Amino acid sequence: VIAHQTGNKDLAVDLIVRALVINPKYAEAHYNYGIMLNELGKIDQAAESFKNALDINPNYAEANNNLGNVFRERGELEKAATCYHAAIATNSAYTEAHYNLGNLYREMGKLAGSILSYRRALELKTDYLEACYNLGNVLNILGKLDEAVASYKKVLDINPNHVDAHCGLGILYRQLGNPDEAVASYKRAVTITPLSADVYLSLGVVLRAQEKVDEAVECFNKALEIQPNYADAYS
Repeated sequence: VIAHQTGNKDLAVDLIVRALVINPKYAEAHYNYGIMLNELGKIDQAAESFKNALDINPNYAEANNNLGNVFRERGELEKAATCYHAAIATNSAYTEAHYNLGNLYREMGKLAGSILSYRRALELKTDYLEACYNLGNVLNILGKLDEAVASYKKVLDINPNHVDAHCGLGILYRQLGNPDEAVASYKRAVTITPLSADVYLSLGVVLRAQEKVDEAVECFNKALEIQPNYADAYS
């Protein structure tokens, strides 16, 4: 494990293989081997290692969680869900498993379940930025705009420089009929990422809707300076 943490993956793999030769019933070694195989892109072999760990210790929550990640990467979503649920059944306070389940449910279109999983992750870790941001995205998809605004604002409480949250607020405020707040959100995003043509375009669109033509044109021109072939900025 130390060799892995210090970046010497070849040595780490060699040491774990030796450990498994000495003790093939060493669940943690199978698990760590799976982690390293996954990092090397050998996801099928990683899955087998996680399964080996679970054969030895069926209540190995981390092995179930990581096996779920492999299944999700392979597109075996129902199997991934089973693994995440098993991890949570073993450890109901396993924050990462709740978060992963939320992502999986979102991918499967089970948005109500996704919201519940993200909220459970946030109950366990109140400053879980990714869970909070993804929760805002799902709430937005479901048209729960005020709740989505609250989620994005919480993201910004955690990280005031989260550009996507500022842009998310810009979109929501425009939908809610609050263009001034939308402009303010996009302007904050521009300050953080001044080389984003997309943000300048979004800001320009809102300004144009407010009939602030000169400011809008300035934004569109800035977008074209950054990305000269940006067709949307010409429209």
